[in-house]
Amino acid sequence: MNLKVTMPLPPPALRGNSRVHWSEKHRVNKAYMELAWVTLREEIVRLSTVLVPFSWPVVAIIYTGYYSSKPLDHDGLIIGMKPFMDALVKLGVITDDSPQIVRQLTALYGGQDERGMERVEVEIREIRAGG
Repeated sequence: MNLKVTMPLPPPALRGNSRVHWSEKHRVNKAYMELAWVTLREEIVRLSTVLVPFSWPVVAIIYTGYYSSKPLDHDGLIIGMKPFMDALVKLGVITDDSPQIVRQLTALYGGQDERGMERVEVEIREIRAGG
């Protein structure tokens, strides 16, 4: 089973090389996590008649970034998406964001978006036992 959502790119304050004050980073982190929570919740409700339950013991998460200018480094994208992972835990999609639960974490370059619609497409895949 898979869960797919689209998020805006993580704000610069959440990326690994950010030099913002901790209080600003906290504010931005909270706002991005709330946006992730709402986005995930809407998708779960939309799929709830098809995919029940939405609590997976082991998952793979794939982030595909689309950019209108210079792309983020893969590590910057993964660091910036930490609030998204926190929202997955908060919603109960995964019990923890540890390596025992999130067995695969991948960042991909999706290309340049000519329309300027920078975004991250996120796919959460359940990893079934033996697979």
